[in-house]
Amino acid sequence: MKNIDRWKFAQRYSSKEMIKLGFILMLTTTIGFITHFSDLINMFLGLGLMTLTIVILIIRVENAIKKGSQTNKNITTYLLHTQFWSSHVV
Repeated sequence: MKNIDRWKFAQRYSSKEMIKLGFILMLTTTIGFITHFSDLINMFLGLGLMTLTIVILIIRVENAIKKGSQTNKNITTYLLHTQFWSSHVV
């Protein structure tokens, strides 16, 4: 990371994206309850979905950092906004 603002932005953004993608991954686990594949196929489906989720997460975070670095104002505004709400929410 080039500076602390980008680091904080990346950490906050990636944690929010992980929550979103984790929820989607959790919903896809219902496939295992609906279908009756063998354990081996279910394992490979789960590993494939998890790997796909990790790749999507990395791509989204890197794109957000690149987009934010083009206009550093976006990162600073985002950090100020999230710091305001996190300090005022009890």
